[in-house]
Amino acid sequence: MIISPSLADGKGIEYVRGSFNRYDPDYLFYKGKVYRWQQSRKYPKHHLGEGYSDHLPIYALFRL
Repeated sequence: MIISPSLADGKGIEYVRGSFNRYDPDYLFYKGKVYRWQQSRKYPKHHLGEGYSDHLPIYALFRL
């Protein structure tokens, strides 16, 4: 993860070193792969309301 130098200068809000991670609960996967959003075969630009992004969410901790 790329952070601004101001998040590592010890002043104000600071990134907690080593806290960067991905959010990967089981429900985001199907058959061992990320459960991507599902598109209609008939109308390829229409989302079926199933699945998730093709990228896993990420998170990090910060302190004041």
